[in-house]
Amino acid sequence: PTMSDDRTVYVLNALWFKPGGAQRYAEYLDASRPLVESLGGAFLEPFEVTNALEGGFDPDLIFYGRYPSEEALFEMLASPEYQAIFHLREEAVERSTTSLCRAADLGPR
Repeated sequence: PTMSDDRTVYVLNALWFKPGGAQRYAEYLDASRPLVESLGGAFLEPFEVTNALEGGFDPDLIFYGRYPSEEALFEMLASPEYQAIFHLREEAVERSTTSLCRAADLGPR
């Protein structure tokens, strides 16, 4: 597959919560959403994994964050505003997998 020329990036978030962590993570999302939206980004629809069909991948929650560019994403992550709320994520999440992604061109569909 070839990568699109679009600068939009997506962050795949696969999260395993600490006990009570789902509620704390919701607080983190509420606090970070204005920062993400101020860059022109968004949190996309979240999904719960109901059954790991292959490979044992069974996080509590999966979703993508969309950002206009890598630069915008990393600028937000380094900002004092984001750093002030990052503790909410740390308090909520036992384990996570995050991957930076771009749209792939798989040819005609």
